[in-house]
Amino acid sequence: MAKELIFPVGHEKLDRFMFDIVMKRFPLAKVCVKRTSSLMWFLYIISLMWIWNRRFMTDFGTTIGFTVYISDKMVETKDWNGLYLMMRHEFIHMLQKEKYKILYDTSYAFPQVLAVGSLGAILAAWFRSLFLLFLLFLLFLAPLPAPWRTKWEIEGYTASMLVRYEEEGRLTDEMVKWIIGQFTSANYFFMCPFKSWITKKINTIAIKIRMGEITGVFLHYSA
Repeated sequence: MAKELIFPVGHEKLDRFMFDIVMKRFPLAKVCVKRTSSLMWFLYIISLMWIWNRRFMTDFGTTIGFTVYISDKMVETKDWNGLYLMMRHEFIHMLQKEKYKILYDTSYAFPQVLAVGSLGAILAAWFRSLFLLFLLFLLFLAPLPAPWRTKWEIEGYTASMLVRYEEEGRLTDEMVKWIIGQFTSANYFFMCPFKSWITKKINTIAIKIRMGEITGVFLHYSA
């Protein structure tokens, strides 16, 4: 069983957010250390992230349902400011899950999830034409554009930019550029290779945050 981080941790803003917002909305919500999770190791291995995203286990927060998996380094160094920023992002994913349920899970993994269709080749092993047809589903394992994953992460990173603006009173060009890179790099399996489009989208959101048009921990989801 994954090691759970027990709150309060002694960071006023993080503790208040966890108790008054996250756990109040989702009583079963919890934060666990990723390296101690069999599920996280399974996903890391089965999705071949040890090839295309080796930092998944050490540098990325991951939300499955209402459980957030974080790096052991964040706990060991007591990086509660970093965890607060991460939880604001991951809380949006919880709200997405709450509203869209299984549609959120399947759409987030789309189109790579379609590769599951290749399992039909086992049943069609004695029918050459069907066997080859099912094997074509393996093509979906390629780093194809993932429009729904892009949509969900745009909302998540909107929260990331918002909390940074709340904390510092500004959004640096470096942060905006870093966020754009999350969409076009291997970090999310090249979910949005259309750099000019995502650049315009993220910059527009940054402008709206600076102008006070985007506020609150819930974004457009109901409080």
